[in-house]
Amino acid sequence: MKGKSIIVNGEIIRAKDVIIPPKRGKKIIIGGDNNEPERFLKFKNIDLMVHEATYIQKDFDSLKTKYLHTTVKQLAIVASKMGVKKLILTHISPRYYKRREFEILEEAKKFYSGELVLAYDLMELEV
Repeated sequence: MKGKSIIVNGEIIRAKDVIIPPKRGKKIIIGGDNNEPERFLKFKNIDLMVHEATYIQKDFDSLKTKYLHTTVKQLAIVASKMGVKKLILTHISPRYYKRREFEILEEAKKFYSGELVLAYDLMELEV
């Protein structure tokens, strides 16, 4: 800890009495609407990553038109390599709502072992 003592209204205030040890900040990445989550690989030991995971791989592979979206598998592999502690999957295709959401989590868990969350509208979380 650094700092100097000062005098305020004739009273000495010592730096060691008012300075607390530094706290490590959080590393957060928010990304989406891309098909290249690998662009984030230069970042490591991430506390929280929020990123699109629009399709499971087999559904994406069967699409006639490949839209520029990240698959669950693609993101899970990248998040593992980055050391992401908590991964929130967002921008999910409506085809998975309610009936097939479990498929997203199952696929992600094959490639990612950290904390995994499916985002929902108006979701709030503590960082």
